[in-house]
Amino acid sequence: MSLTMSLWEPRKDRVVQIEKTNLNLEERLEDWIVKQPELLGVKVLIIGRQVRTDHGGYIDLLALNEDGDLVVIELKRNKTPRDIVAQALDYASWIVGLDRERIERICLDFRKESLASIYQACFDQPVPEAVNSAHQLIIVAASVDDATERIVGYLSEHHRLNINILFFNIFNHQGHELVGRSWLADPEIIETRSANRVRGTWTGYLYVNTGIADNESWEDNGSRIWSDLVRYGFISAGGGPRWINAIKKLRPGNRIFAYIKGKGYVGYGE
Repeated sequence: MSLTMSLWEPRKDRVVQIEKTNLNLEERLEDWIVKQPELLGVKVLIIGRQVRTDHGGYIDLLALNEDGDLVVIELKRNKTPRDIVAQALDYASWIVGLDRERIERICLDFRKESLASIYQACFDQPVPEAVNSAHQLIIVAASVDDATERIVGYLSEHHRLNINILFFNIFNHQGHELVGRSWLADPEIIETRSANRVRGTWTGYLYVNTGIADNESWEDNGSRIWSDLVRYGFISAGGGPRWINAIKKLRPGNRIFAYIKGKGYVGYGE
């Protein structure tokens, strides 16, 4: 059964369903995502819009994630299930062959800035040496039919492709528009499944950049002190949601290598 999205407003003794409207939704979505990519719910850097492929097609939006992998963001608009999935796969067959120079040129044409500078600003780290080692396909739609869901689910579950559908809906509430978002499947699960296929089975080791140097003190940088981490046997993160949320995923028994910039890997722990 096709996924649907609804909203209700709590009242005194009941809840009232909020009216849904898709007026000009897909015409506006592309602009919204370009201006605010965080709407997607995944961290990406938009590097191209209406990117022309060598096969004569046009990718709605092309992005990079923090691993340096390309992300195709394609709006469904009025395409049939066969057309939208086939189009996404066709774009994947093209981007898989893009080298770093071509990716940088696409970015410069669209952003009018170098990939190195905007990547550093977005992810607070330099562009990885290996870019485009994997890719992700996101189909953006207000709704899709059962056939599209079945096809995307099959490609993801049985062929481990990193492909997903992201639903947006607009609701009219007291003269104001509200935007709702939901995924067909958990993007983290699909990412992990696909990564295992592309990059091989995870070794079980995690690598943590402590963000400090062993000759710094709390007074010097207001941050963690390596000698304290060694003495008391802990690892921590701060400075923003990206680092805090990542370290929250650690579980008892995880094996960690600690890294200090300019020093290399300096410690191991569980």
